[in-house]
Amino acid sequence: MFRWWFDQFFSNGGKTDVIGVSFYPYWDGQPYWEITDELSYNLNDIASRYNKEVMVVEVGGDESNPNDSYWTINDTINVVKSVPNGKGIGVFYWEPQSHSSVLPDGYPLGATKEVATNVLQYTTAIDAFLDAVSSQGMNLVINPGFETDGATQTPSGWSTWSNSNDNANYTEFGGHSGSYRLSHWKSTPYQVSTYQIKTGLTNGTYTMKAWVKSGGGFNQSQMYVKNFGGTERNTAIPTTNSWTQLTITNINVTNGQVEFGFWTDANANNWINVDNVEFYKD
Repeated sequence: MFRWWFDQFFSNGGKTDVIGVSFYPYWDGQPYWEITDELSYNLNDIASRYNKEVMVVEVGGDESNPNDSYWTINDTINVVKSVPNGKGIGVFYWEPQSHSSVLPDGYPLGATKEVATNVLQYTTAIDAFLDAVSSQGMNLVINPGFETDGATQTPSGWSTWSNSNDNANYTEFGGHSGSYRLSHWKSTPYQVSTYQIKTGLTNGTYTMKAWVKSGGGFNQSQMYVKNFGGTERNTAIPTTNSWTQLTITNINVTNGQVEFGFWTDANANNWINVDNVEFYKD
């Protein structure tokens, strides 16, 4: 639809600085995690095909499910930020201060709850805008909380390498925050890496963080960063039943790109859990 409309628009002399799209999983009748990849494909295609900046000018979620709305916003922001060459420039929530109880049309996609008659209070859904920006910089990770996939699914936005053991890499219930987490586990020995490659980065110093748990016993298990123009940086994932945050600092990107991820060389039944991954420019 976008190609059909904008091909004709530009061929007939149309002019625009930015192309905006709407993203409403609620109206599509689908969970956000089933169509986030389609949003990403469309934005990347538009930006490349027409050499335009792109925005999501309308996004919204069910007022009665602020957790899903939070992750809809969160993942939409990360999709926009991941558009190559910095062409993804913003996300707007449509009418966050509304609630079905006070509107004649019963519009249900606000980000509030009614706490008294005609008195509304923002829900945690809107916190996604604040949480998307750390004090150091914007989180560049797609699907950082592994919420877009549900249980037992290969995490969207992430790539997998393995020694024919891709099914050792999956998402499941029990996240550090939100509902889901990444897990590496299999009942037989395996090697697997879950990673993202980012291009079009501004050169400079970056930081990576993640929350992890592990049962130990590995040949090797680590959080790593490589191919950024310097020597690979990594840190071992510790044996712990409590969520523990790992940090790799002073990642000096000199070639405009990076690969970051989690690598496990495991014996039978070894496991790790990962959640809330961050990669940002200092």
